[in-house]
Amino acid sequence: MNEYWSPERITVDLFDPELAIDWPFSREQLSWTERDAGNPTLAEVRTLTAAGSQPA
Repeated sequence: MNEYWSPERITVDLFDPELAIDWPFSREQLSWTERDAGNPTLAEVRTLTAAGSQPA
């Protein structure tokens, strides 16, 4: 990682089927923060950024 985290950054649900990532572990095996659990799907991010806003 070459940059620090910033609240302005947009994140997505890492298990969004549209990303098609074959993770070697399940979602249930991870520890999630409340913020992680609320990450939008890629489709939701596209809709929000097209509308000129960002997810909370």
